[in-house]
Amino acid sequence: MLSYCRIAFFSLVAFVTLLNKYNVSFSPSRSLYFLELLELFFLSSSGFLFKRGIKDLLILSSTSLILKKLEIVVPEHFIQNLDGIYVGDYDFLLKRDLNALYKDGAIYVMPEQDDEQDVYEDIVHEIAHCVEETYGMDIYEDGKIEDEFLRKRRALLDILKAYGYNEVSDAAYGNTEYSKKFDEFLYLMVGYPTLTQLTPNLFVSPYGATSLREYFANCFEEYFARRQYNHVKKISPAVYEKIELLLGIT
Repeated sequence: MLSYCRIAFFSLVAFVTLLNKYNVSFSPSRSLYFLELLELFFLSSSGFLFKRGIKDLLILSSTSLILKKLEIVVPEHFIQNLDGIYVGDYDFLLKRDLNALYKDGAIYVMPEQDDEQDVYEDIVHEIAHCVEETYGMDIYEDGKIEDEFLRKRRALLDILKAYGYNEVSDAAYGNTEYSKKFDEFLYLMVGYPTLTQLTPNLFVSPYGATSLREYFANCFEEYFARRQYNHVKKISPAVYEKIELLLGIT
């Protein structure tokens, strides 16, 4: 079995090839940083494995800009349990038509997306799910976010029924867990453009209506990725209060 150092060494050729592909210069002045990077990751067959979280993202073209944004807006303690970020065409992403997913302590991201901002927002959104695992008790124990979410779901039920959308049961609106049926109802049958028009003051975006966890992550993304603090405070005050609480944890 190859040692970690030998794996890193044999990644040298692949790494330099990648630098050339993206027209990224490599000079002796960057050699120390390069050697430090080799201790932190190896180039996998599926993409990049970033071993120690956001600060060890590979500094390449747009990834460098994403890194800088993340370092500015995401507190270090939010990613203390993030094992890595993988970029690649993973089957479980393709099968579910997902751009990104937080799974087993890591974030997986599709490499081909519309633009850099989409990748950035996806990563921030998935960091929210990492934060949930670390600070779940702080976020949900008092029930305030759940109560807020269910009030909005009940309002959503009234609005959609008034417009003739009766494809799912009333009970489905009281389920805080993710439901593929309910997700497809909102996304495919009602449609996000329609939801945006009908519920402008209920959710930060239509996807926030999907489940309790997505409600939190959607607000988290709006707060950190788009920095729309007042919007989150206005639309989802309970989530805003929790985010502010989490920011104070050291």
